Amino acid sequence: MCKKGFRRQASDLYSRLVLAAVYIWQGRKEAAQVEVSEILEAFPHYSLGLIKKYASMRNKEDLNRLIEAWRKAGIPE
Repeated sequence: MCKKGFRRQASDLYSRLVLAAVYIWQGRKEAAQVEVSEILEAFPHYSLGLIKKYASMRNKEDLNRLIEAWRKAGIPE
């Protein structure tokens, strides 16, 4: 589903974020880093700080799990 999302729109931030996290959870760090490089190319000032500031997830455990995956994938603080 994520790949389908950014086939429609190459800069689809959310699809790439989800895919990067999934790749980390699968142990595919290099693939996750490719997704993060695409994110940062389209959104150069994107960071974990922005995610934390604007995230609207009610379940903080899930949010923290995602943030940790994105940190491992290379999204800057």
